Amino acid sequence: MIRERELLGKIGSWAMLAMLLVASLVLVLKTPVVKAIGTIYIRADGSVEGTTYIVSIDNVTYAFTADINNLIVVQKSNIIIDGNGHVLNGSSLGGAGFSLTSVGAVTIKNTRITSFDDAINLSKASNNVIRGNNMDNNMHADVETTVDSNNNIFSDNAIETRRCGIWVMGSNNIVSGNSFTSSANPHDEPYSIILNVGHDNVVTNNNITGNETESKLTAIYVLSSSKNVISGNNIAYCRNGILLYVQSNYGTICENTLRSINSTCFDILGSSDNHIYHNNIISDTLQVKIIRSSNVWDCGYPSGGNYWSDSIGSDLHRGAFQNETGSDGIIDTSFSMYENNTDHYPLTKPYCGTCDVGLRVSPSKTFVAEGYNTTVAIEVTIINYGEQTETLNFTFQMGTTTENQTITLTSRNSTTFIFTWNSAGLAKGSYNMTALVGPVTNETDITDNYYDGEIVRIVMPGNVNGDSGVDSTDLGILGSSWGSFTGDLNYNPNADIDNSGVVDSSDLGIMGAHWGETE
Repeated sequence: MIRERELLGKIGSWAMLAMLLVASLVLVLKTPVVKAIGTIYIRADGSVEGTTYIVSIDNVTYAFTADINNLIVVQKSNIIIDGNGHVLNGSSLGGAGFSLTSVGAVTIKNTRITSFDDAINLSKASNNVIRGNNMDNNMHADVETTVDSNNNIFSDNAIETRRCGIWVMGSNNIVSGNSFTSSANPHDEPYSIILNVGHDNVVTNNNITGNETESKLTAIYVLSSSKNVISGNNIAYCRNGILLYVQSNYGTICENTLRSINSTCFDILGSSDNHIYHNNIISDTLQVKIIRSSNVWDCGYPSGGNYWSDSIGSDLHRGAFQNETGSDGIIDTSFSMYENNTDHYPLTKPYCGTCDVGLRVSPSKTFVAEGYNTTVAIEVTIINYGEQTETLNFTFQMGTTTENQTITLTSRNSTTFIFTWNSAGLAKGSYNMTALVGPVTNETDITDNYYDGEIVRIVMPGNVNGDSGVDSTDLGILGSSWGSFTGDLNYNPNADIDNSGVVDSSDLGIMGAHWGETE
C-alpha cells in the first residue's frame, strides 16, 4: 500500500479548523442568489399563484401540466408536488427551483430541475421527501438543507453534479438510492454528497460515478458531523472516495465499494471512533490517508474487516488468532495502516454479504510432459466466507472421476478435497474439470462457486510454460527453479519435467532434446 503521513500545521483548536473548513466550503460552493420576477407560490391556504400550469383538485396533490420556467416557493405542508416528467427550468433566473421554508411533509417527485443556483433549497424544513427527480446544470447545489432541516428523505434521484449534489446540514436525514454523475462542466472541486455539522444521517445504496479519464469529483465529504451511517454505496472513477474531517466521529462506514479512485479512497483528518468494515477498496492509488485519528477497521472474528486490493497475503490459517490450520477467507496477518488504525482481519476477496461460499482449485502441476507417467493432485478447497453455518452441495467431475457430497461448514471454516489424475496413455491436449458448490440461500455472488475449464495440459517435453514450443522462455523458467526441491519457495513443478522432485540436469537434458521443436 502507498502510505502517506502528514503533520498538521499549528492550529489553535479543532473548532477553529472546523470553522475554517465550513467557511471555505461556503466560499467554494455558494453563488449569489438572484431574485426572480414572477415567482410561483403554493400558499399555505393551498392556492397557487403565478401560473396555471400547476393544478390541484384537493389542495394535497399538485401536478405540473407543462414545463415551467420559473421559481417555486412552497409555503404549504403535507402536500405532494408531481412534476409528471415536466421540466422546471431556471435559465437566467438564479435562486432555487423549489424553496421550502418552515414547512414539512412535502413530497417533490418526477420533475427535471435544471439551471438554477439550487435545484431544491430546504430551510427549517423537516420530514420532507425528495424522490425520483432529475437534476442537472445547477450552479451551487442540487439539494441544500440548512442546519435545522431534519428527518428528510432524498431518494432515487438522478443528479448530474456540477458543484454539490446533496448538501445536508441537518440531522436524521436519509440519502438513499440516488445516482450521481459528474457534470461535463464541473466546478474545480465538486462533491456528490456533503454531510456538514448535523448528526445521525444515513447515506446508503447510492451510485456515484465520476469521469473515467479525469475526475474532479469527491464522492462523500463528512465535515464535523457525527454518528452517521454510510453503507452500501458504489463509488467509482472519483478523485476522492470518502472524507471524514474534523470531529466526524462515532460513525459507521460499511459495505461500500470504492473502485478506481484517482487520489484517495479514505481521507480521515481529526476524526475518531468510527467503525469501518466490510468495505471493498479496489484501487491502485492511495487507499488510506489518516491524520490524528483513531478508528476501528474490522468487525472482529469471524465477521472480518475490509477487502484491500493491494493487500496480498496467504490464507493458510483460521481462527481469531489465525493459528488454526485451514483457510477462512481472511489474510493470515493483520493490516496496519497507521498507529491506532489496524484491520486485524483483512479479507481475501471482496465482501459479498453474510451468506457467501466459494471454492479454490489448485493443481500440483498444470503442464505435464507427454510420455511421462505423471500424477497430478488437484486440491479443491471449499470455504464458507459468510457469517452463519451453511449446508451445501458439492459436485466434482474430471474424466471418469465424479464426486457428489453434502457438507456443512460453520462461519469462516473450510474443507479440502484432493483428487488425483494420471497422464499415462493420454495424448497431448487439454483436460478439463468441473467443480460446483452451492449456491446457498441469499447468496449474491456466485462467481467463485464454480470452476469449469482446463485444469491440466499434456504438452511436448520441455515446454514448461505450455506455449507453442520449447524455447528460451522455458529455459529461463527452468533456470529460475534450478536446484530447487519440492517445497522450496522457488520450486516450480512444471519445470520438474521428469517428476523427480528436484529441478536438475535431468530436466535440462529433456528440454535440450526437444529444443526448438513446436507443438
